[in-house]
Amino acid sequence: MEFEEILQHIGEFGPFQWRVYILLCLFSLVTPFHLFSQIFFAKPVDHWCYDHTVDSLNCSVFNITEEECLHVKKDIYIPKNSKSNFETCLKYQLDDTIESVVDSNVTNVIGCDEGWSYDPSVHSGYSIISDFDLVCERQSFPHLATSMFFVSVMLGVVLFGWFSDRIGRYYTIMVMCCLLLIFGVALCFAQSFASYVILRALVGPCAVGLFLVPFVLGAEIVSSSNRIWTGFIIEFFFAAGYMVLALIAKFVQNWRYLQLAITLPTLLIFAGMPFVVESPRWLLARGKTKEALKNMRKIAQGNKKPLPDISLEGSPKEEVVIDDNCTLIGMMRDPVMLTRTLTLMTAWLVNNITYMIVSFLADDFGVDVFIGSFILAAVEVPANILAIFSLKFVGRRWSQSVMFITCGFFCLLSRLAAPGFWQMALMVLAKLSITASFNSIFVYTAELYPTPIRSVSLSVCSMSGRVGGIVFPFILLLGNVWSHLPVIIAGAIALMSGMSILFLPETRHSSLPDTMEEAKNIGRKTDSGIEQRRTHLETEV
Repeated sequence: MEFEEILQHIGEFGPFQWRVYILLCLFSLVTPFHLFSQIFFAKPVDHWCYDHTVDSLNCSVFNITEEECLHVKKDIYIPKNSKSNFETCLKYQLDDTIESVVDSNVTNVIGCDEGWSYDPSVHSGYSIISDFDLVCERQSFPHLATSMFFVSVMLGVVLFGWFSDRIGRYYTIMVMCCLLLIFGVALCFAQSFASYVILRALVGPCAVGLFLVPFVLGAEIVSSSNRIWTGFIIEFFFAAGYMVLALIAKFVQNWRYLQLAITLPTLLIFAGMPFVVESPRWLLARGKTKEALKNMRKIAQGNKKPLPDISLEGSPKEEVVIDDNCTLIGMMRDPVMLTRTLTLMTAWLVNNITYMIVSFLADDFGVDVFIGSFILAAVEVPANILAIFSLKFVGRRWSQSVMFITCGFFCLLSRLAAPGFWQMALMVLAKLSITASFNSIFVYTAELYPTPIRSVSLSVCSMSGRVGGIVFPFILLLGNVWSHLPVIIAGAIALMSGMSILFLPETRHSSLPDTMEEAKNIGRKTDSGIEQRRTHLETEV
């Protein structure tokens, strides 16, 4: 008896699976905590060049406030730019005498050779910018840290995926929790930018893995017909974690304490693990029949259903004819499938770049960074709902295309609006569109490939998306050239990707392909002129 048949007897998605699944969803709350935390770690701080000669001047004799004194000092040795604002990375060259300070003929301009001064209202730990002097020629360093974070995520997720297949989903979650606690707490005490980058890079795979492995485990304990719902429901918890992060960051404005606040909830995962079971599917696949039976008995008891007399040896299978061309190499050699793959890889790449740019520019819309982040997080809830209904009633191809094009349109239109309500509203609509696309492109991609290479094809496209996570910080850097440039780039590539999607076939009323030839003929009429019958994605994925 196959496991799918067993689930029909013990419960396809009964109360026991619901309890376990909700726990797994709660575990995934920590992922957005660490994924988006640098938005609040690297808050911008007013800065200017430090000069020990000017700093030693005492303004108390002039009977002025500290703020007025600071302005007087800056007026002495800081040049102004074309907009009459004080330069942040230049100063006049003075010698060590008071006379040079009052000499109005000093014109030689130099860089910040003595370091920087920061807004006096900013306390230690307010931002990694002031703690590690990430300004002027080092202003790109926070973006480098973000890029390294996503490099480690790309490599680490592959490692934990392999680990999960070797030792099981349950113990992989436990290992990731232990490592996340160790590295997450250690990050609170980082004393240099190098140690900050390294520890963030170690945190990344653990945090993202705590979304992906529970995602897999949740899908494996329910029937195939319910998997598509487990895939979308967990996204609501991801959005909730994103919103909770913005709220915590609003009240904990020391990045070290914030890091501790988002790491300690990992302890709650240990408290919930006794109520989670290892995947019976994985146990059966590894030949651990006794443990699989034990966990299936738990599921049956939790659902108040009897465990039938079963044989897990399975019935004789029909001989399967293997298509020699249905391999990754064979796909790359086929012009139709190669074009399809390149189009999808581009879509995944653009999706990740655009999603991250819109998310990380929460402080660029003329509103408070905490409010902006909370709104951009909250919009993921209706975006998930939109993705579900658009896939069901509109179709895959047109849903993806319209979502991309809509996102691109709103990104470009937002650059014409003044900072404030209207610009924020347009960016919220852009985030709504790209999130809906982000959450549904997995379904569309899986339906376009034959069964033997479906998983590896998804991995290839997903890897392309991870590259987007590495690239987007450098696009954000272009904001130093022109503040609108990152959003314009995001909008332009979203528009182009939306149009390219239209060259892909529609899969809504097509069966999942099992051979390369079936995959190439998706959306076409069969030889008999009868359209392929629909088989839901969830019966295969």
